[in-house]
Amino acid sequence: MSVLRVSCAVAVVVLALPLLSACAGGPQTRPVAQSNFSNDQAYIARVEQIATRRGIRVEWVNPPAQKTATLASVD
Repeated sequence: MSVLRVSCAVAVVVLALPLLSACAGGPQTRPVAQSNFSNDQAYIARVEQIATRRGIRVEWVNPPAQKTATLASVD
């Protein structure tokens, strides 16, 4: 009976090692993704100016965005 118990313990360890080592294989930090979008400040200013004249307060949940030009890196 002790042989069966030992072989079960060995089987559990052998099966658990690949699962546990898979977690340690990844990079510790992720690179920061660069965004190609920025807030469309001109549009935001126009809308807020019109809203202020009409006595309306604007609260931007998802501010309008515009695509910005990015420089290509030269290696």
